[in-house]
Amino acid sequence: MTGSGTGRWARACPARRAEAATSEAPTGRAWLGPGEQPEAQHRRVDWFELFFDLGFAAVVGSLASGLRGDPGPGAFGAFLVLSFPAWWAWVHLTVTVNLLGGPERPWVQLVLLAAMPPLALMAAAEPKGLGANAWAYAFGAAGVRLVLFALWWHAATREGSPLRRSRPVLQGLVTAGLWALSAAVPGAARFALWGAAMLLEVVLLHVRTPVSERLYESLAVEHLVERFGGLVVIVLGESVLTVVGALQRHFTWSSALAALLALATVTLLAFAFFVWGTSRALLRLTQAQQAGNSRAVRDTVVYLPFLLISAITMMAAGLGTAVTAPGHPLASGARWAVGAGISGFYLARSGTSLRHGEPVPVVLRRAAPGVVLPLVLIPLGAVVPAWVSVAGAALVVGVMDLVSQGLSQRRG
Repeated sequence: MTGSGTGRWARACPARRAEAATSEAPTGRAWLGPGEQPEAQHRRVDWFELFFDLGFAAVVGSLASGLRGDPGPGAFGAFLVLSFPAWWAWVHLTVTVNLLGGPERPWVQLVLLAAMPPLALMAAAEPKGLGANAWAYAFGAAGVRLVLFALWWHAATREGSPLRRSRPVLQGLVTAGLWALSAAVPGAARFALWGAAMLLEVVLLHVRTPVSERLYESLAVEHLVERFGGLVVIVLGESVLTVVGALQRHFTWSSALAALLALATVTLLAFAFFVWGTSRALLRLTQAQQAGNSRAVRDTVVYLPFLLISAITMMAAGLGTAVTAPGHPLASGARWAVGAGISGFYLARSGTSLRHGEPVPVVLRRAAPGVVLPLVLIPLGAVVPAWVSVAGAALVVGVMDLVSQGLSQRRG
């Protein structure tokens, strides 16, 4: 591409570099068995998949409710413990549809209908998901894994399929059994079964085989980036609803100022993600797939987005709390939610850059302010009104946007 017209065109901006990279390489396809030669195709997200993602939106909204006000370490711990299994279910369903679905296989999307009630049950159970409602949360997690088992068992039992039938049994049926069994087990043993189920799934994900490598090569990268982008839209939308809802309950001029600053923070964060983030994600994932770097693809798709989504959810909860009492210093838990949330957002972005081979000094120079400066808001927020803390959050994100814009123009 270097030296050609396409190369000069691609260097103009990150989005064009991503488009050029994907136009010269296979973009993924529905995964098929040996002997079948599918044509490479551009997979796009369909409306049904976006509808399905609303089920995960309910999970995000339920999780955020536990972080409002002055959450303590236990609340943050419960948030992480309950959100990871829900995230794991969503991302595996997304990858499954990416590999097994497509316009020629509408039945895969229809099977997703069976996963929506279990996700809804997990969302409904989450406010007391580690207590009285833990059994319901466990049944919801088991139901999602049964759907995954049905999809992959169908793929493994097709004629000529290279998939071992033991894989869907272990990753779907056995883990579903562990989750279901935990509903009937009291106390710490219940959570030990949760941990065993998640550990089994994580270990299976890290086992590399020729078939698993082929699956990574068959991922439709454009489709994945669109799905994750759509999910971030949902989470940011939940942030806006949190801020607006807080203003409705405390409708004063000072609350309106805090809400305006909070919405500016969310908007600037959205700008950072959609203008500078998605095009680079498409470019990096495509390059990693072309290079056969399945580990980078795995970490970028499965783990780092969890940090990103969790960080935005935490930040939104803290911003909503600031709107309810703008003239007083933020409570300790709310300060941690805002500061650590924004810091986690930029930490996820820098982690993605490092995972795809960018030099550590370059990443540190670019990302360090976004990771460190929000943490300064935590002690500062103890001595200034809440609206000042929110203004500081908007300032940090705005400065990081300007830095990203300057770096992009320098690269261009």
